[in-house]
Amino acid sequence: GLHQNPIAACEKCGQWERAWVLLRNMREVHDLPPNVLSYSSLIKALARGRQWNHAIAIAGEAQRSRLVLSPSSFEIAIKSCAFVYNYNDGPAYAVKDPWRWAVALVDEMRSQGVKPSQAAYRAALTALVRAPLPQRLAESTRIWGLSRLDEVAPDAFSLSLAVAALAKAGDTGAAIEALSSQIGAVAGEGPRGTAAFNAALAALASEAKPKQCLELIDSMRLCGLSPDEDSYNNLIRSHFRAGNAAGALETFGAMQSQHGVRPDACTINIVTGGVIDAYGGRAAGELVIGALLQFESLDRSRNHGRGASFPDDPFVAALRAGARAKSW
Repeated sequence: GLHQNPIAACEKCGQWERAWVLLRNMREVHDLPPNVLSYSSLIKALARGRQWNHAIAIAGEAQRSRLVLSPSSFEIAIKSCAFVYNYNDGPAYAVKDPWRWAVALVDEMRSQGVKPSQAAYRAALTALVRAPLPQRLAESTRIWGLSRLDEVAPDAFSLSLAVAALAKAGDTGAAIEALSSQIGAVAGEGPRGTAAFNAALAALASEAKPKQCLELIDSMRLCGLSPDEDSYNNLIRSHFRAGNAAGALETFGAMQSQHGVRPDACTINIVTGGVIDAYGGRAAGELVIGALLQFESLDRSRNHGRGASFPDDPFVAALRAGARAKSW
């Protein structure tokens, strides 16, 4: 009891260094095993001090001591896993691969009969974004399944992460079902809600399903969300992959004129490649020049960092030069 209240006091005052020393003194100086209150208070103090690696490590230490942390302490530890951006540098106490700890802590909570909160599941899915792709897809899908089993309603961000993981794992049906069953989580949520729909649209586009893409875009509007350039890019891509170049070009034309969404560099890449594939060689010249001319009028700063660029095809390079000269 001598040290437990001071650790809690340090947590409330934001003095994580003192809390850390007090817990160490309990074990190493006074030979007293820290209890749940001691660990929980230190984890909270470390999180307040943005000492994410230390918070994760202390949660692991409590686990090894077979202590059941409070739900709030579990949640803070899982959030710490999501906040760690540098896995290998930093203090000697640094934790490698925090995403592993995130999923382990979720499993530990459930094994102790503690239902993870929406924030805990969201933090676990966020931590998994930095996992290697195979583990990210497998564990994200599993964590999403656990949240559904626990009947924990997701927020828009969690749902977008789950839908993206399901889609990239090749389970388009599960991605669409996840979005449809939790559509209330994204209604009116702006960019985060749009991101969830775009993840599902990407899955449909990869399977060449323009009709379903269009239906999903209509559903976005009914949810109070505005389709963006990524939404239309996926719709255009799905048309091309379905062999409907005319539908793709119609969508491209209506994208800005009717819906007020300006094409980006990725849009032009999709249209350029799709038109050349559909119509072949120089016969596609005028159509592609129109697309390139539209690209030349775009604000290039909007595309900075997106990684989009024109194909390296010499014919496309010639078209681009012709577009700048406004001649063919």
